[in-house]
Amino acid sequence: MGSAARLFFALWPDDATRTRCAKLATQLAEHGGRPVSAGNLHITLSFLGSVDNVQRACAERAADAVQAQPATLTLSRLGYFPKPRVVWLGAEPVPFALADLAADLNHRLDGCGIALDARPFALHMTLLRKAHGPAVLNVPEPIVWKIQSFSLVKSETLTTGPIYSVIRTWPLYKD
Repeated sequence: MGSAARLFFALWPDDATRTRCAKLATQLAEHGGRPVSAGNLHITLSFLGSVDNVQRACAERAADAVQAQPATLTLSRLGYFPKPRVVWLGAEPVPFALADLAADLNHRLDGCGIALDARPFALHMTLLRKAHGPAVLNVPEPIVWKIQSFSLVKSETLTTGPIYSVIRTWPLYKD
């Protein structure tokens, strides 16, 4: 079967978007919480968990078959999940193309023997961990991100915290 790896599909920010999101996280951290490392900022489309090589190959074939459109995402909303104590950055409304991408990907992953999260897609980027809530409820300047691709990402947990590495990227296409 091969060794298992913790994997997820994500929207992976370009450098300019990553820099702006990291700056916002640092500004918010002044009010409490630990900012997520700039290199780890992303939006999860589908969390696969620990998968073996056969499941990974199936997941990559599923991603190969995804038909999705590029989208422009305006990150303009802050929120807070109290149980994991995270402050997140999101968009409202979520572009249909991104909701469709997540749904199509999850549908295609169905035959891969991977236990997927049954909750509906909730577009968000975690900015702070161990936070007490957002000190402000609005984003001073919305962050516009032109999404052209999605990625398969490996998660490794180290004593210094998680490290995420892009394994492979798929472009989104216009008709």
